[in-house]
Amino acid sequence: MESTLDDLNSFDSFFQQENIVDRIKGILNDYDPSNIFNEFLQNASDAGATECHFQLDMRSFGTETLLSEQMAAWQGPALIIYNNAEFSDKDFEALCKLGIGNKKDDPSKIGRHGLGFNSVYHFTDVPSIVSGPYLGFFDPQMTNLHKSRDRNGTLVAKGGHRCDFRKLSMETFKDQLEPYKELFECDMRSHFKGTLFRIPLRMRPAKPPASKAGVSVKSTAAVAGAGFGGVEWTVSQIQKMMEKWVADAKVGMLFLKNVKTIRISDGFKLEVMVQKELFGPSIPNAPSPPVSLFKIDVSPDVSKPSENVASSRWMVCCDDAFPSDTPLPVHRLSDKRHWSPHCGVAIKIQDTDGSKFHSKLFVHLPTPISTGLPFHIHGDFALTSSRKSLAGSKEEEDEKRVWNSFLMEKCLPRTAIRAMEHLFRMYFRDPSSPGRNRDGFNSATAAYFKHWPISSTEEFQPFLKAFLCQTYSSLVYPCPGATTVFPMQLKAGCDAIFPGIVNIPLELEDKVVPWLSKGNRAVCIVPDPVISAIKTEWSKEPKFSYKQVDGDFIRKSLRETPDYIKNNMRTLAEREWILRWAFDPVINPKLPVSVTSNDLQIIPLLNGEWVQLKRGKTKYYVPSQHERGLLGANDNLVDTDVFSTDELRLALKLLIEGNKHNVGSLTAEIFATTFLKENPGGVTDQQLKQLWDYLEVECKSESLVRFKNFPILRNSCGTMTTLGKATTGFQISGLPTQFFVFMDLLRDLDIAVYSSETHRSHNFFKGYCQAYSGVRLLEAIVNHWNGLSTYRAFSMTEAKGMRDLILSCSGKINPSFMSGIGRLPIWTTIESTDTSPLIAACDAYYLEGHFSLDKFGAFPTVLRPVDAPIFRPMGAAPLKVTVALMKFVLPKFHRGVLKCEGDIRTAYLDLLSNLFMVNKLSRALANAAKDIIKTAQCYVARDGSFHFRGELFVPGEALTEMLFADQPNVFADQEMALLMARFSLESNLRSLSSSPDLVVRCAKKVLEETVDATANQTTTRTRAVHLIQYLYRNPNAGGEDWMDPKWKVVPREANLEWPYDILAPELPSYMAFSELVGFSIREIAWTQCGFFPAELQPSHAFRVRFPAVRIISLNLLDVLEHLNVLVGVIAPTWTSVEKQLRLKAILLKIYGTINKYIGCSINHQKWAVQHATEILRCPYILNGEDSSDPSSWFWPKQLMFGIVDDVSPHYAVDPKSELHQFQDFLLAIGAEQIEPVEGTVDVAVGRARGHMENLMLHYFETQDQGAGFMDVRFKFQKGSDIRAHKFVLAAASELFSLKFKNDWAFDSRCTPEMGVQSISLSSYGDIRAGFLGLLHYFYSDTLTPSNVSPLFDHEDDQGSMGDGDKLSKRLQYLMKLQHVAHRFEATRLMDLIAKELIEGQKVVHSNVFTIRGHAERNGAENVRDHCNKFIEKNRASVMKRMQKNQRELLIEP
Repeated sequence: MESTLDDLNSFDSFFQQENIVDRIKGILNDYDPSNIFNEFLQNASDAGATECHFQLDMRSFGTETLLSEQMAAWQGPALIIYNNAEFSDKDFEALCKLGIGNKKDDPSKIGRHGLGFNSVYHFTDVPSIVSGPYLGFFDPQMTNLHKSRDRNGTLVAKGGHRCDFRKLSMETFKDQLEPYKELFECDMRSHFKGTLFRIPLRMRPAKPPASKAGVSVKSTAAVAGAGFGGVEWTVSQIQKMMEKWVADAKVGMLFLKNVKTIRISDGFKLEVMVQKELFGPSIPNAPSPPVSLFKIDVSPDVSKPSENVASSRWMVCCDDAFPSDTPLPVHRLSDKRHWSPHCGVAIKIQDTDGSKFHSKLFVHLPTPISTGLPFHIHGDFALTSSRKSLAGSKEEEDEKRVWNSFLMEKCLPRTAIRAMEHLFRMYFRDPSSPGRNRDGFNSATAAYFKHWPISSTEEFQPFLKAFLCQTYSSLVYPCPGATTVFPMQLKAGCDAIFPGIVNIPLELEDKVVPWLSKGNRAVCIVPDPVISAIKTEWSKEPKFSYKQVDGDFIRKSLRETPDYIKNNMRTLAEREWILRWAFDPVINPKLPVSVTSNDLQIIPLLNGEWVQLKRGKTKYYVPSQHERGLLGANDNLVDTDVFSTDELRLALKLLIEGNKHNVGSLTAEIFATTFLKENPGGVTDQQLKQLWDYLEVECKSESLVRFKNFPILRNSCGTMTTLGKATTGFQISGLPTQFFVFMDLLRDLDIAVYSSETHRSHNFFKGYCQAYSGVRLLEAIVNHWNGLSTYRAFSMTEAKGMRDLILSCSGKINPSFMSGIGRLPIWTTIESTDTSPLIAACDAYYLEGHFSLDKFGAFPTVLRPVDAPIFRPMGAAPLKVTVALMKFVLPKFHRGVLKCEGDIRTAYLDLLSNLFMVNKLSRALANAAKDIIKTAQCYVARDGSFHFRGELFVPGEALTEMLFADQPNVFADQEMALLMARFSLESNLRSLSSSPDLVVRCAKKVLEETVDATANQTTTRTRAVHLIQYLYRNPNAGGEDWMDPKWKVVPREANLEWPYDILAPELPSYMAFSELVGFSIREIAWTQCGFFPAELQPSHAFRVRFPAVRIISLNLLDVLEHLNVLVGVIAPTWTSVEKQLRLKAILLKIYGTINKYIGCSINHQKWAVQHATEILRCPYILNGEDSSDPSSWFWPKQLMFGIVDDVSPHYAVDPKSELHQFQDFLLAIGAEQIEPVEGTVDVAVGRARGHMENLMLHYFETQDQGAGFMDVRFKFQKGSDIRAHKFVLAAASELFSLKFKNDWAFDSRCTPEMGVQSISLSSYGDIRAGFLGLLHYFYSDTLTPSNVSPLFDHEDDQGSMGDGDKLSKRLQYLMKLQHVAHRFEATRLMDLIAKELIEGQKVVHSNVFTIRGHAERNGAENVRDHCNKFIEKNRASVMKRMQKNQRELLIEP
């Protein structure tokens, strides 16, 4: 008994919650008992199981050693359900919750052990479960299991128990554990790898077991009869139910992720195994989402699979993503109800049993809802509680209706479209598959469209409509091409061309289909039922436009590819087929069409070309048989052989009779024109006979004038000519001798010279032919030559004959005809030869005026003088001297054809003289001459080169002749200059007086030579002297400031005598006017300055123009520096009396110069005092006789003067010396008076304490580089740079001081920004926010507050002291700052951070571990210890908070 109690105490409470009995009864009212198999199959998949077994266990077991005597009623037959996944603690917990949470709001939801599990109570009152180490029983009515003791020890009934069966005594509960043994390797002793449900059937046993252990038969029967619904089951009922479920089991795994095997056994004859496995290779170029190809085998024997296995193959396409256009309310609804957009399509692509397909709606598992579609569809639909129909029909189910519509009209059609794309690739994916030829393609297409939805039950019409509409923009329509183009391609409905009334013959498909599919279009092959469904749906609002192969489409395609018939339709049959549809609007004018036959290239010509049929004037002609015999393959004659069918002959007849298109009958005029075009050189004798026969047949009663263009007359050269040309030609008899000079010309000009002996009697030759005259011959030649399409030159003989003919007809020629004669190339030009080309008079020139072009060579456009007046009416222009010069003469000089020398130079100057003379006139001709003088390159230099106006120098000016003696190309020719002076044109030449820039050019040339090391120094100095002397005479020349330091053209005095050669400065040989001083004041500054040579002292005029030139004045700085050198270097070396006297004289002159300077003004005195103190580096007041003795020299401060100019008796200074004159200056720079002067000084208030520190902090915070002069810039991985003062950082941190001297000194660079040093901290990581706080601390010695700007670039860095979320940002900032402070050894800043964290009570439950982790990494021991104390003091609440966080992490998706 004690053992039993111990074992009973091993059971924990394990029961379902809520008001359980009534709740279960409500559930059972909604659930069909047969749903139990689907529910447990789904639960197995959710648990990750790969196998699921359903077995009817017919055995009965003992009733002695049970948990209670009531359990004896449940030791009989049971339904066993097994899967190979173990239950987790959460699974056990969920099993007890009975749909709480999302299950309570949506009873139709399945999976994860909720309401579906409760379907077991249709069959039993005490279901049990074995999984892992646990055994559990449910007893919702609390009438079967033993009671448990509460805390007070009272026995209380519970709704279930669970225990670790490994701790139970196998003897105590032997009978209770026996039903589980040997089931799926379960021994009830060791951990069970899987999950086993035992559902003992509620049934009355045929022979109740013997009463044992005090359990009566009466009590057993009473318990067995009590149930939630009072339903008692027989074995045969369960067997029928299992047998019926086999049909669902065959497809039940289609949309399950994990389960691959289902076994069903009824313990009698039903033994079924259903297996699912992947098969076949992956589909190439498959779109997303991918599909799975499954093979499902159904075997009749579980243990020994038979060879007679029923197999089916499926393509399953699933998608769980929201469409991109999903409305926001649907997203919110999904989040609220935990609904998923997961949906799928399963297409049965092959089976072996041949059973009829019944499509169903799946909600993970099959439902009894039929769809009428050719495939199964699946979605996370909201169902009614009975799972037999879709929810949403009631008003309170609006959300479910919205959700179901979303899946039906948005998600599922999109998935079905993807499935069709995959299905296409499966049928056409390799050469061995169907589709490599037309028959194969047709069979593959039939197989493909067999799975297309074109009808459905009424409930799924929204899906069907959405699917068919989505095909308009989806690639689902297979389109064939030539047999070499496979595999096939898919097209969207908007790009597909559907079959229409035009039937494409099979033998033309390879040609026509690719043509119609050109571009993005493609002809698709779609069965009629699919076409009908598509057109029906697309014709509804909103309508979709689509293309189909009909007459309009054929004609539109012909319009887009005009040459298609010519290039592709070779045979007569092919052309008859396509022309039938091309001419359909002509044959059937009442037929409603959108594309007519007009503008189509459908008219064949005899030359093999095809032209467009257009409305308008006739352009192409239909010839008779007689006409076709005379004409060749002309480009405007229609080939009537193509119009071989009755329909096409009717079309051609209608076109001709309508007289509205560009096709018509061939008239006699058109025939004549065409024949002449084909026979331009005449006709053969046979053609001539045929032609006269044609005239005999077609033109019996008409005059020959109608056929004036027929080539039926023979020329003198033997060729044929037309009757019309006889009217403008010449009969060969009776012509003058000179006529025969032009025979070749007349032949080439196609002027008829004929004999009319054969047909002389005809009226045509009597009434229309004219007699010969010279004027008529001239007119005929001129008219025909001007009408030639190609150029025909005249021979010299022909040209002479033409000139003679023109002169002989002079006075008889119509003046209006002269322009035509002017176009004939028969004239010779000046200095032309027999081989020179002849020119036309029009657009040529003839000489007019008193000048000659002799000596200048030939001019191909200037006519040789003959009779000038005859040229003007021919279009020739008179050649003026201006035109002759610009257009003919100067270009030859410029191109180098002529050189201006010798006789040519003389001729040119004569021509130029003529031009200058014309310039004096006041007519239009003078204007042209003036333009040439102003703009033409007509001026000759000494070397014969040509230049523009104002480029050449006047010859004879001394300065330019000196400087540019080696450049003859810059001086005007002497004779031309005289000629220009004679005509008052000398201003067009440059002179020093008229061209200021010429003086500047001279100066620049001298300047260039002074720095040219290769130049001759003597020549350079001579030229420089000439320039300086010219400037002294003309100081305003060139308009330049000659005192500008850039004009270093003055030769410095280089030959210095003693003492000026002592320590003379090393200066350039050429200096600027402003850099040299007068020769007369050398004593006071010879060691500092250069001097004007004695012969180049600036003139009075120059000094007046430039008063700054230094002749007798010097820069005081130079004087003081000279005094330094004189005293410190020269004086010690001058020991002789003569040199010392010379030195004293120089000193007195220097002292006097300084005294004069400071006497000018107080400002001069202040300036002299300041600079003397700065510049003079040794005692410079001589107080003794020996200047070489250093003790003789004194500083002014060593001197003391009396108030009345008396020298102090303490110093040996002669009061009468020249120092008296120097006294004011000496007093100003340090000499002392005997008596001090009393006085007061007001000093301004100094800056306040801390003002400088505040100012530097302000510049740092504002990053004002302009005013702050910060000299270091730090760069980071992210964020903007930070500027600072190196001195402040080095003073605040010893580490920074060392880094500036070492690491950062070598690894840095200076930017152009005022020498700022740039230091990169990218290798330190993302530390900008913390580093900014560190620098702020260095400046302010305080921790950065949370509202300081601009220390924070964005809100995440700034933080706040407000609510929890913002407070966490402040803490994040403090952690960053703590990390940087630790890294850069800012100990006091670490303490300030700790002070805020600890004293500010920032450490709370939600952050204590984070803060402690940072403190440990950053060496903040005081913060770490504080966190440990907080955790210890608040252990219970901290642990509770931590467990809550872990649970939240576990339930995150």
